[in-house]
Amino acid sequence: MRRVKEAPPRPPKPRAKAASPAPKEAPVVAPAPTAQDVESKFIAVKKEYGAFRKSYGGRLDEEWNDILDLATYGRGDDRYRKLSSKLDRFRQRMGEIKNRP
Repeated sequence: MRRVKEAPPRPPKPRAKAASPAPKEAPVVAPAPTAQDVESKFIAVKKEYGAFRKSYGGRLDEEWNDILDLATYGRGDDRYRKLSSKLDRFRQRMGEIKNRP
């Protein structure tokens, strides 16, 4: 019997490297609102809520009381940022209620 030579083992194929993800850019952080900015926003929202409450009742009183609580007793470096975002959400909620059919 004749012996058949075996082919030499093939070297493994180099694997394609996964494309490295693009370097993530640091998220753009808006500067923290100043106390004056938040105070003027608070006064404006307070007036808007007064008019809203006359027409739609006190259905948002609980949220408004949370805002008052944060404005009065809130502490920390991000106090004004939190209050500003709560005021924005409150305005949005009033708008949603006004625009309901």
